[in-house]
Amino acid sequence: VFAYGTLCWWKLLSAMAVSWWLYNMTYYRLLDLGAVRFSDYDVAADPSCDRQPHWPIDWEALRLRVSGCVAFVDNLYVGEDTSVDGMAERMFKAAMKSASWATAGSHIEVDSRFSSYRDDCFLGVLAFHLCQFSGLLRLASVGDSDVVSWTKHWQALQFQLEVLLFHIQIPWSLVLHGRWMLGALLNRVSRAVEQADLAAGLRSRCDLADGPADAALLESSNEEGLLPMYIAEDFLSTHGDFKLYMEGRCPFGLAAAALSTAIYIQAGASTIPGYDTDKDKEVGRLLDTYMYPLLRVWEDRTPQFFFDLFASHWRIWKLLEILETEIALQRQAAAQPPPREPVRPAVPPPRVLFLSGGTVTFKWGSFTVRGRQFARGLRTLGPVVGADARVWNTGCARWCNRPRGSGEWSPAAIVHIKFPCACALRLWRHSVHIYDPVDVYTWRNRLVAGSPLRRMDAILVTTSLALCDLRGHPVLRAGANQSAHWLPFHHSNFMGRRKYTRPRQPVRVVGLQSAHRDGHLQKLFEDVTSGLEAGRTGVKFLRLDPKSRFLLSGGRVLSPQQTTSIYEQMCYLDVSFARASAGCSKDWWLCSRWRTGQRLVNLLAAGIPTVVWGDAGGHLDVVMASWPERASGELAQCRPHRRGSDASGVDALYPSELVVASDHEAKVALRALLQNASLRVQATHVGLRLADRFALPKIARHLARLLRRLIRRRAERAPSWRVPRSAAWRSIRRWTER
Repeated sequence: VFAYGTLCWWKLLSAMAVSWWLYNMTYYRLLDLGAVRFSDYDVAADPSCDRQPHWPIDWEALRLRVSGCVAFVDNLYVGEDTSVDGMAERMFKAAMKSASWATAGSHIEVDSRFSSYRDDCFLGVLAFHLCQFSGLLRLASVGDSDVVSWTKHWQALQFQLEVLLFHIQIPWSLVLHGRWMLGALLNRVSRAVEQADLAAGLRSRCDLADGPADAALLESSNEEGLLPMYIAEDFLSTHGDFKLYMEGRCPFGLAAAALSTAIYIQAGASTIPGYDTDKDKEVGRLLDTYMYPLLRVWEDRTPQFFFDLFASHWRIWKLLEILETEIALQRQAAAQPPPREPVRPAVPPPRVLFLSGGTVTFKWGSFTVRGRQFARGLRTLGPVVGADARVWNTGCARWCNRPRGSGEWSPAAIVHIKFPCACALRLWRHSVHIYDPVDVYTWRNRLVAGSPLRRMDAILVTTSLALCDLRGHPVLRAGANQSAHWLPFHHSNFMGRRKYTRPRQPVRVVGLQSAHRDGHLQKLFEDVTSGLEAGRTGVKFLRLDPKSRFLLSGGRVLSPQQTTSIYEQMCYLDVSFARASAGCSKDWWLCSRWRTGQRLVNLLAAGIPTVVWGDAGGHLDVVMASWPERASGELAQCRPHRRGSDASGVDALYPSELVVASDHEAKVALRALLQNASLRVQATHVGLRLADRFALPKIARHLARLLRRLIRRRAERAPSWRVPRSAAWRSIRRWTER
């Protein structure tokens, strides 16, 4: 009976140990309409975070601390006190000695429903957490009896890695270029998992699924997991077909062969025929080809993916560490630019919050552009010119009802997107409130005396004609506490994508990118091409549906990765059209004056020659180079569409023959684009200059200046400031007078 009871108890403990390693993947649900807060991570544009301002998080200093974290974790057992409590105390003291580390922790550990500085450097945040987790997991693996603490850190780490590998799907080449030593940190986590008491007697399920060829490959590896060069290359050529791993065979052996080959290529001992002579590009393409698909294959077949990956006898993270070290040594030998001096602002930048009064508005694509992207633009400008901007990625009622303690982050200005947030207007009376209706026009009938809209300090519009209409409105002219401002849409081509064919090459694809079918434009295209000579009949019409790429998010553009994908799809077009949408037919007079020219700006930013219908005010603002608003008083006189010029004084007007007013003129313009290569070149070059006026840094800088004026006006008007001016008042004066 005793033996039987002992056996049952052992089986129970074994089952409990296995359950600690189970993890349910959620990445396929993170891009749905309810999980926007895990989508605002921008990595591709700046993986090393060198372009980010040094305030409030000094990412460069944090990267240096992370590089030293590896040696610190390795030396935890060295010292007089080698107990768990003693090592934990030394780890805590070492972290608290660094001001940059403590500051980073205070700004990284914020409510996940905010988009903030944490979202601008995802690899840096992941390295910060890995540095903490690797030490804590190491302590837990040598005797910490608090199993709950162990699993808490382990579950948090798994979620971070899930976002990295499967949600954002960051290419492995970007991980290497980020210089965050993720391979070394993940290797320490792998060692901690192998030594954990809960892993005693357990094996990676992937190791159990090795084939005979995989077992032979493992025997040829050294203690660090590195394979001989000729064996790794031969395995890639004979076992590199992904179909071999669809029936349950472990793909980690092929991943180890790919990493080993990448190490030899980076060291100059090997190369891939037909690839670039640049070693970094060769290594990046090799890893991007193999690593994500192989991990994705095994993720479908196991409920404990991360345990299988970290506890495997295939030393994938050690190989990644060796590759990172080789790249770091080569970069040290090359000339490096001097580090930038951190900017320490004398006055903290203003705190700005973007939110919406709608229940689900934060899930819409327009909130991504006017909220999340605008906030990132303000943060990137730095503390001197920009602002400490955050975005609330859920309903505004939850923002108002959040529990707040002393020292809680509180906004000096609140931007209401699409719909006003009534509770924010009621509770934050001393803050500046700005209303950005975007493409919502029903509010115009509520702009009356006594309306909550009259409590807004400013209203933003997206066209110059809308600005004239609002500035002439009797309600705004009668009240001195409310103003109207023109803030057009920016283009989102942050990666500088260009159409795949050159302007002088023959046109092959004419079409538009839209979720709605436009039979009228297709009929117009067929009428034009039917009259061309036989050599031009190869031109085809194509409608690109952006929603088909984002089925998991309901067709909504939520993340920077989706935004880049939109432009990659757009670049298939050689010629396109910019025409007011069919939704404008219900209220054409208002829509033609107030609807933005965002689609036209996006097309021009990709270098695509476009036939433009000139019956929309937003289009005329773009082609006539009316933005930025000039100081000549033209808008005040309601003469917005005037001749513009670029910074060099050269005319920046779009070709007049491509701005049409009727279907007949549109046919003539399309025929000219198909037959005249010089016209396509002119439209491309002028379009790029016009789109540059609507770049995010320039629009965000204009918004930052507007915020300064509004905050100063509010501070001067508030009755509480009539007492002798305090230091806070002088700080606001110094900031707004820059």
